[in-house]
Amino acid sequence: MDCNISASVQKTVEALLHVRVVENSYTGFDTKAELLAQLEHHRKLQRAISQEIESHSAIVRYKLNSFLPLHTLPAELFREILVQALLAESEESSNTWKHVYKLASVSKYWFDMVAGEPRLWTKITSADPPMATATKLRNSKGAELDVEFDLVGRMPSITADAEEEWLTDAVSGESRRWRSLAFRSA
Repeated sequence: MDCNISASVQKTVEALLHVRVVENSYTGFDTKAELLAQLEHHRKLQRAISQEIESHSAIVRYKLNSFLPLHTLPAELFREILVQALLAESEESSNTWKHVYKLASVSKYWFDMVAGEPRLWTKITSADPPMATATKLRNSKGAELDVEFDLVGRMPSITADAEEEWLTDAVSGESRRWRSLAFRSA
């Protein structure tokens, strides 16, 4: 298989081969410490080559993904598909943030689409961890919010009380954006 490699990978490989050819005789290394230092040098070169190959492989995978039929859709249509998929999922689950993060973790393209679509970040529930709530408030930009407090099965604790107080403070500061506010107790 003929494989073209970048100039930087080629340079790194040539440097390693130069060391192997020119310094093939290890007679100049008289101590165990010198041999161990040389071994460590070879390991560093090996890691550098591996990192360079992985970096270029990621670029190739990214470019290859751009040819997928889904990625040829207009961005607005793709985002609408994501929104509709999440809306269908959110009717069955209150943990929409998990679904949003799963969508965002598919690829860099999907991450960009998910992060750039405010409607995917508008459902805020008391089940969301504080970090997820902060991310949702930021990524929802100016979109209207659906806020839901689930009181079922809530066990009082210092941590839960602090998180609930933080959530209350965070979403009350955005009350002008509320589209809906729900308290679930049964």
